[in-house]
Order: sequence, then C-alpha cells, then structure tokens
Amino acid sequence: GVAQPGSALGSGPRGRRFESYRPDSFFKVHREVIMECKIEVNKKRCNCSYDPCPRKGICCECVAYHKSQDQLPACFFPDDIEKTYDRSIQRFLSLHQNKR
Repeated sequence: GVAQPGSALGSGPRGRRFESYRPDSFFKVHREVIMECKIEVNKKRCNCSYDPCPRKGICCECVAYHKSQDQLPACFFPDDIEKTYDRSIQRFLSLHQNKR
C-alpha cells in the first residue's frame, strides 16, 4: 500500500511534522528544496523480505519506523542477514566490526 497524504511520519527539524506522500505529489522542505518520492524505483532496490510491509518503496517512512524500534532498515544489511529479521543496531555494528 501507498501512504496516504497527511498521515503522520515523524518530527523534523524544530519539531515540524513531515507527511507521507504519493508518487504524484511533492514534499516541500523549508520552502526551498522540493523532492519527489520515487516509490517504484525504491521498490526495485528494496531488499526487505517482509512481504506485507506497508512502507516498501517509501524510504523515509521505513527509516522513521525502524528508528522508532531502535533498528535499521533492511537495506543496511546483506540479504542473508536481512532474512533473519535481526535488524538491530548491534547486529549492524557486529557485521562492520568484523571487516576491520
């Protein structure tokens, strides 16, 4: 599913509320920068194996959700680790500490 306009996403700078958006709408940041959400492009590179996820392709909502859970999104992990659903910050750090 695609997020509906006006649904709360989270707090931005200085407590301002950000909103979800549809592929055909635009999101304005500080009245200076306009960004278009590329949901279909994002879905193609999303490695999240949780099929019923309502945030697929809406990266800003995915990051906000996982941050609220003290986790990182699937795209921060290799596929074999992502499929375990252990998206903890500790797991991420352990993967990268072994690379040193």
